[in-house]
Amino acid sequence: LYCFFYFIISITAVFKTFSKIALDIKPVSHSKSMASTHALSLLRRGMRLSQNCGVYRQIQPPIGIISRKLVSSSTCQASEAVKSTSKSTNVSTSRDSPRHIFLSGSYVLPHPDKMASGGEDWYYIANNLRTLGVADGVGGWADIGVDAGAYARELMRNAQEEAERLTKDVADRHSVSISPQQILEAAHRRTHARGSSTVCVAALNVGASGKGTLSVSNLGDSGLLIVRGGEVVFHTPQQQHGFNFPYQVGSQDSMSDSPAAAQRYEFDVKPGDCVVLGTDGLWDNCFNDEIAQVVRSCLEHKLTIPKTAQILANYARYRASDAKYASPFAHMAFNAGVAYMGGKMDDITVVVALVQEDHEDTVAGEGGGVSATSAAGGDDNDTANKTSKL
Repeated sequence: LYCFFYFIISITAVFKTFSKIALDIKPVSHSKSMASTHALSLLRRGMRLSQNCGVYRQIQPPIGIISRKLVSSSTCQASEAVKSTSKSTNVSTSRDSPRHIFLSGSYVLPHPDKMASGGEDWYYIANNLRTLGVADGVGGWADIGVDAGAYARELMRNAQEEAERLTKDVADRHSVSISPQQILEAAHRRTHARGSSTVCVAALNVGASGKGTLSVSNLGDSGLLIVRGGEVVFHTPQQQHGFNFPYQVGSQDSMSDSPAAAQRYEFDVKPGDCVVLGTDGLWDNCFNDEIAQVVRSCLEHKLTIPKTAQILANYARYRASDAKYASPFAHMAFNAGVAYMGGKMDDITVVVALVQEDHEDTVAGEGGGVSATSAAGGDDNDTANKTSKL
């Protein structure tokens, strides 16, 4: 009996000590130069989520869904809700209107156990240089013998086809306002593979204010952030039914969510802004300020956009393999009452897109409009000219 009570008291003391450490832990950061990649190897600790600062507009919040609001600092302006249709429309643009395109690169890094199959994430970068997206197939389908990545790959293929169809027969690719929500819904209707996926779609448009605008439809725990001047100014919040249970679209037998449940945002952008799209393999392992530091370092060292995407993906993998790292996923687990420490090993897909002015002679595959894809472990010379295999 004495041993039993001693055991209970010991366990209670350990639990209280762990809780205090977890709550009081302070972020400690230091960095060192990596000559081989010309980027910072960030070694930052702490259970701290970076604040999101910026002016954004949430469009038509889906009925019945409680959205997690962005945390704004005292210097941020308040968000403003606006109405928007879910259809792409023809718009009148002049030479004075902003005409922006994406200079994009991507990198797919499958889970170590899924290298042979290529993982369960995928993405697209449209040839019109104005829209891109990522999707993360829900891994639970593999438990019943279904290829968990098939749905995400087909969804992204259909999204790319829909995005390019919208500007196919127009002389000026900027004369059409592209709706990410329309792309998502059309891709979902045309996807027949069995499975489900989280998804994030983004497009460059001219906003009502006459400024360049990034339109976003995001469903689940994939998402994007915008880096401006080395700082994160916007990050899409996640949609979760519960801990590690994200919203998702899927086949009819998947009991998934409707594409209409996606959260929709608009954010004013300008040349030089860097948009980072990623699946949860990135967000579960990297804090906002870490991503911003990596992007800033890569741009300062004049690395290519595909190389920047590769460095981000590999940095997330480095974080995922650290069993003692107080990761964003560990932070969310702690808030949900789940004991977890370390990174979260997963597929990692990163798309980096630099907003730049469009030039009349810029077309897909030329000049600043190159869409490059690197396969995990592949040689840069072999993969630099490979576009999406869709």
